[in-house]
Amino acid sequence: MEDLSDTGDGMPEIEDLSLDLNTASNLLDISNDRKFVSRSEMHRSRPETPERFQWPQVLSNQSFVSGRHLWEVFSESRSWIIGMSYPSIERKQWQSVIGNNPKSWCLVRSGNRYSVIHDKVELWLPGEVSSSNVKIYLDYGAGRISFYELCDPIRHLHSFTASFTEPLHAALCVWEGCMTTSLPANMEDMQQTSDISGDGDLILDVETAYNKLFISHNKKAASWSYHWQNRPNSFKRFHCPQVLSRQRFSFGRHHWEVDVGASESWRIGICYPSIDRGEWQSVIGNNRKSWCLVRSRNCYSAIHNSDVIQMPNNISSNQFWIYLDYEAGQLSFYALSKPIRHLHTFSATFTEPLHAALWVWLGCIRITRGLNSEVSEHPLEPLKEEDISLDLNTASNLLNVSDDGKSATWSYDEQNRPQTPKRFQNYPQVLSIQSFPSGRHYWVLDVGSSYSWRVGMCYPSMDREGKPRSSLGNNDKSWSLDMDGTQYSVRHNANTTELPYHISSDRVKIYLDYEAGQLSFYDLCDPVRHLHTFTATFTEPLHAIVCVWEGRIRLSSRGISNWEH
Repeated sequence: MEDLSDTGDGMPEIEDLSLDLNTASNLLDISNDRKFVSRSEMHRSRPETPERFQWPQVLSNQSFVSGRHLWEVFSESRSWIIGMSYPSIERKQWQSVIGNNPKSWCLVRSGNRYSVIHDKVELWLPGEVSSSNVKIYLDYGAGRISFYELCDPIRHLHSFTASFTEPLHAALCVWEGCMTTSLPANMEDMQQTSDISGDGDLILDVETAYNKLFISHNKKAASWSYHWQNRPNSFKRFHCPQVLSRQRFSFGRHHWEVDVGASESWRIGICYPSIDRGEWQSVIGNNRKSWCLVRSRNCYSAIHNSDVIQMPNNISSNQFWIYLDYEAGQLSFYALSKPIRHLHTFSATFTEPLHAALWVWLGCIRITRGLNSEVSEHPLEPLKEEDISLDLNTASNLLNVSDDGKSATWSYDEQNRPQTPKRFQNYPQVLSIQSFPSGRHYWVLDVGSSYSWRVGMCYPSMDREGKPRSSLGNNDKSWSLDMDGTQYSVRHNANTTELPYHISSDRVKIYLDYEAGQLSFYDLCDPVRHLHTFTATFTEPLHAIVCVWEGRIRLSSRGISNWEH
């Protein structure tokens, strides 16, 4: 039996293969890095060209006209074809499938068995599949293509011999699930254990997985399967396409990343272990025991207890970052686009341990970056605190504004500033000089010298007189956090919601993500506490606004360099 060590003078380096999107069938999804391919249930709208396959196949960008080459495939599927082909292979009809013609050579997996095919001649191989990973070795000059199963020990499956007459491309065909041409981080470590791998990486609990989900060997990916998986029934197993993480979190701060590929129907989030395991009521987001981010076709939303918050639809990333602060009761979702975008933050009082949860209707979802616990920094790009100054031309004559434009104080004596269209008349309010028509921004206010105030943001077209419509939060052009004594509330368009928190610090942080349509307020206690997030589609530039009924509010001096929560 041939051994990899017998293939010549030392082994070549493993090729860094990428997939050629121009050849990819519209039945396949290809990752942005061109390393990952999965079967798509949606017909993709790539242009029909002579290069494109009709069947779910794709070639590598790289071709080999001489020499010795080695590459690997890591499969998360039970039905695939891998091999090599000439670029002149047909692209239509059944004869274009790898192995069904004289221009390609392949290894086939069908369930638990292997076979090899060339020019429609199929040979079934002895034994059963024992690994999800395969190595392919090409010696062009010797006219040999060999396949190896990466079990322990490595098993030689088959070698083809031929006189090659054209360049050779790697070729993949995926009937279900997904495959990758690059070694995931810590794959070798992960294959040694069925529980926690590497440095506490997040992995999926197969005992909870629905039997139409295929879970990868490294327990990092879940994909929809056409075949029923014969896992034993248990009280832990879901009856919908869902799976939980093996790890659970009962304290601390944690984050992980998820790649949803080109799937257009998924949910990612967290849930309690006591979540139902039945059908629709057990889907994450459809009950009070789970919180999630959802994509359904081209619509994004955040859902808890069947309450849906619509997200902007212009989310361009397939990768998402999930951040949990158990003690602060916060679960946040970010799109890993450029720049990184905050999508939504849930606030709750968690009463049980929490598991990461994936719901996969079509395609494949991967955990691409493992669990980091007790993180001390938010991994978004650094943000500078805005250096905001108050606009004296808008200040009510019921306010004193300091010479540096950094503080506003309630005045018992009315100021004698001229009456202009910009000036607030009925309420002790003032706007910032700065306005924000785009981007992500934050600033900090010291509210410790006042017990009755409102802070927030508004459009410049907000009314300047008239009761109550010119009051911050009492119109559709402003959003506010209010303090009356020791009780927080939030207000927009005259709708007031009392918050279940009492003041515990003298400082408040305000965070704006204009494109995401989110305005968030934080109490800068220890740990930082998320108070509320407004979600809206902003249509004008936004100004910071301060209303002081008693005492003084001061804008913090700039100098905090990182946005962290």
